[in-house]
Order: sequence, then structure tokens, then C-alpha cells
Amino acid sequence: MVEQVIAVIGSILSSAVGIISVCIAVATLRQNSKLIEESTRPYIVIFFEFTNAATAVNYLVVKNFGQTGATIDHIDYSFDSLGDEAKDLLIPQISSIEGVFLAPSQKIPLPFHVSSSGEIKGPIHFSIAYHSSSRSYHEEINTRIAEQFKARSTRKINGNADHLRDISYTMQEITERLI
Repeated sequence: MVEQVIAVIGSILSSAVGIISVCIAVATLRQNSKLIEESTRPYIVIFFEFTNAATAVNYLVVKNFGQTGATIDHIDYSFDSLGDEAKDLLIPQISSIEGVFLAPSQKIPLPFHVSSSGEIKGPIHFSIAYHSSSRSYHEEINTRIAEQFKARSTRKINGNADHLRDISYTMQEITERLI
């Protein structure tokens, strides 16, 4: 009789350990799946960039910093803080990239003109919806272009000829990008 009780208790404990092991394995697999998804997902953002070669050019850059390609579904924006000229350039450009597929590290520069930081009254808000082959994503981005605009470096003019100035500006731009 005692042997049967010990056998039943052993079977129950063995079954319990097996069930707990399966539960732990399932939880670990789910966690690993989430980690893999997070590390390989697309990550599309919008940021301000500028070049200052012969003339200064401002860009809003849409870039996929993720490890997977994604298609842009929709971009909402609030350009209340930008001047009319910049709005007139950016709005059609932003509309034209909806439906575009961005591969990993691919970027789309959207040029616009702002002559002084006084034309920018505050932050610009973007809301980006995009999807990969398996999931949909949504990002909210606020960019403070006025502060970045003020931080632009000025160029030194080398000589009186325009072509020398252009070469000088371009070389300075390349040097700064390599730093």
C-alpha cells in the first residue's frame, strides 16, 4: 500500500514538473518572439537635416532605421509653425511618399526653403503609420527645427570667385559629415 502511495505521489510530482516545464518553455518562446520582432522591425522616423555647400538647403528626411522594409500608409503633420513657402513645398512631397516602400536604411529627403529661424515658430508634429509584411506600426514625432536651424554652421569664404567659394563650401560640408 505504501509503495502505491509513493508511486502515485511520484507520478503526480512528475506530471506537475512536466506541466511547469512546458509553461516555462512557452513563456520563454513568447518572450524570444517579442524580442526578435522588436529587434528586426522597421522603424521609420522624420528628422531635419541641412546641407550648406554653395547654398544652404533644408530637408525633412524620412528614413527607415529598422532592419526590415516597410510601406508608409499615412503621414499626418502640423505645419502651423512653418512659413507658407515651406508648407507649399512640403505638403505635396509628403503626400507623394504615402504608399512608398522604404528598405532598411533607405531615406527620402524632402527639400524645403527656410531663410531664417524666425520663419519657424515652434515644433512640428508628425504622425506616421506604416506596415511591414506582418504588422502595422505608428510613430509620433516632434521635431524642433528652429533650434536645429540656429545650430547650423556658417561657411568661411576662400577667395572672391564664386566657383572657389562653392568648392570651399562643399569641402567643408564633406569634412563635417565625416566627423
